[in-house]
Amino acid sequence: KEKSDSRKTERRAGSTSGEAEPRSEQSRSRSSKKKWIWQKNINIIVVLISLGMLILTLMLIKTDIKQSAQEDRERIDSLEAVRTTTGMLNGHEWVDLGLSVMWATCNVGASSPSEYGDYYAWGETEIKSSYTKDNSKTYGKTDMVDISGNPQYDAATANWGSGWRMPTKAEFEELLDKCEWQWTELDGRKGYTITGSNGNSIFLPAAGFRDEVSSLIDAGCFGTYWSSTSHFYEDAALAMILADNSYYLWEALHNFGYTVRPVLNKDVVDRIRRIRQNQERIDRLYPEGIKSAPTFGLG
Repeated sequence: KEKSDSRKTERRAGSTSGEAEPRSEQSRSRSSKKKWIWQKNINIIVVLISLGMLILTLMLIKTDIKQSAQEDRERIDSLEAVRTTTGMLNGHEWVDLGLSVMWATCNVGASSPSEYGDYYAWGETEIKSSYTKDNSKTYGKTDMVDISGNPQYDAATANWGSGWRMPTKAEFEELLDKCEWQWTELDGRKGYTITGSNGNSIFLPAAGFRDEVSSLIDAGCFGTYWSSTSHFYEDAALAMILADNSYYLWEALHNFGYTVRPVLNKDVVDRIRRIRQNQERIDRLYPEGIKSAPTFGLG
């Protein structure tokens, strides 16, 4: 009986030991699987963090590039603005006042801003010793609405060359409305300093005018500048009138001798700028001159 009990006990112990071994292996397997999953998750997290850092770095680099490019553009624009606010065409200087056209710095016939220059009857391109109705070429003509840019009638175009022209009524109105006017003195001559919104300025001297007599009238206290626009009255055109306390557009008879301050279209300046830029590129590419450029067998 004791032997029988002993064998039963051994079988139970064996049975318990046999069951415990698979359970231990399963536990180890589950533990290994958990570790593998955790390791995989950690690897994924590390990869995601690395990708995030890479994306962030690229975004910062892109931002720096954009900012640098913007700064470069602003620097170039600033330099270009300085370079293109003044210039020369046909030996005559213009300045940008921030308006629709460029304004000349001198009157036709003058060599400096303070000089009076020459006097012209409206629609005529040559100076005269006297300015009368009888010797006027346009007095009484009814078909002349605007002469701006017409070399037959425009004193600016005829004397300064293509591109330059007399200002229209609208361009004088723009000068009146969008600029600051100050009665002042330059080189001992009185007139108005006219300053645009961009800080650039021109000087219009009070150059007086001429009529039937040969002497100059009211120089130093009165100024008259022809526009290219005729008045509805057939024998008159609009002119800019300057005095100590006033400046305005008014009609005047064609025969009077008034001064002319030319203007220049901005598209003309743009074409000049492109030509200059192309020439600068050519000079950089072929410093010895265009003859040193390759001909590619074309002679």
